[in-house]
Amino acid sequence: MSWEDEAKKVFESARKGTEQDGVKQNNDEQPPVEKGDQDIWTPVIGEHFKSPDEFKAHMDSYGKLKEEYELMAGMIQQAQDPLNYFSSPEAYKREQLLKARKDIPVDVASKIVTSDLSNLSPLETLKLNFRIEHPEITKDSDIEELLKEKYGDYEGEEVTSLTKNKMLIDSKSAMKNIEQLRSELKEPEKFDIKSMLEGKQNEYLNQAKEREGKWKDAYEKVLMDKIKEIVITDKDENGKEAVSFRYKLDDEFLQAAKEDVSRLMAFKGVNPDNEEAIKSAVDEIQVAYLFKNLGKIIKAAQSEVEAKTIERMKREEQGMLNPTATKPEDAKAWKNPSATDIIQRSSKLGLK
Repeated sequence: MSWEDEAKKVFESARKGTEQDGVKQNNDEQPPVEKGDQDIWTPVIGEHFKSPDEFKAHMDSYGKLKEEYELMAGMIQQAQDPLNYFSSPEAYKREQLLKARKDIPVDVASKIVTSDLSNLSPLETLKLNFRIEHPEITKDSDIEELLKEKYGDYEGEEVTSLTKNKMLIDSKSAMKNIEQLRSELKEPEKFDIKSMLEGKQNEYLNQAKEREGKWKDAYEKVLMDKIKEIVITDKDENGKEAVSFRYKLDDEFLQAAKEDVSRLMAFKGVNPDNEEAIKSAVDEIQVAYLFKNLGKIIKAAQSEVEAKTIERMKREEQGMLNPTATKPEDAKAWKNPSATDIIQRSSKLGLK
């Protein structure tokens, strides 16, 4: 419901109350509005909760939800550490290697990850690299046969210097290949969900702060002209739209509203860059003022209705006592009015 609808309800209630009570002036002072919580949006809580007890129960449940959230966040944080699912960092790396190189045998992957590469002999290095580059050859005897064909007999006491040097040179190149493969295996980064949520929260707060600044600028440039007074319109006796009631908002409220509405609209994620957003902000301010100052507005509306009613009755009374001011047929009827005519006329005008 928009603020116009709320205001019309208040004005209509005041009008009906005045008509039912006659035109008796009511000079009783309205009870003062208690000061305390300066948040002008507090009365709107009534739109969402039936009673203060219901609101309190909701806030109590919030504490329980917060505890459950923290417990769940801890569980998720633990679950998001991949190392919790492996016996060691090396076991994790081996699985990552096997996933990336499905052709490499498990024992070869284990050697690549766990071996002390600095202590490998040229022959051990060549064999390991051979199995990396040719995983389809799995038998050690086949690998040794191929290596002997390439380097000559590398076993026994009569190994030539040429064989040793060839193997030494090629083992250095093979070691680079193995080290490159190992260097690509990284330990997993821990996923800290709490830090992530805090980061998202900070990001949101920074964005909201930026939007709040925009709303403060828009408040001075755009909103002030739209919220200075509450204007209620209605159909007049000719069916045309006419102003029924005006009520000026006090400066103290308008200054407080600048901070509150800017913050409210910012946290709603809305920017003041379109008419719909501006209208929404105006509605928020008008409704908040209506709830906060309901007593004063009703009293002002009653006073205005009473004043208009008295003025109308005076005009009618003058017409009744001065027949020349009414229609010719009325003037003729009122040349010699009876007591019954006067009573009926007064009753029709609402006079008592």
